[in-house]
Amino acid sequence: MEEVPQRISAVRKTQGIEVDPGFLLGHAPLTIPANTKAVILFDQSFETNAYPQLDVSGGKGSTIRLIYSEALIDQNGAKGNRNDIAGREVVGESDVFVPDGGANRRFTPLWFRTYRLH
Repeated sequence: MEEVPQRISAVRKTQGIEVDPGFLLGHAPLTIPANTKAVILFDQSFETNAYPQLDVSGGKGSTIRLIYSEALIDQNGAKGNRNDIAGREVVGESDVFVPDGGANRRFTPLWFRTYRLH
């Protein structure tokens, strides 16, 4: 099996926050202000098996949920075209991370995740 670092390739949708384009390239942090509910739909553009890695600083009292899916589903529970996001939601396995407020904390699940969108 091969292990290769990969960055997420696109942000498809945001709610409550804007994502600096430099974030996807690893050149800018993603800062979520205190007391903000932010939703970000990341698109890997292909299905992958990976150990996602989340590095955070601060955020004491917050909750971060990562949901993994190969496609968004519509109101009838159907997947349809994997590129369609309008009127659809992410449903899938998830991980929850509760930061302790310290600097440079790293979250990685103990087992790989399979996803395209999260």
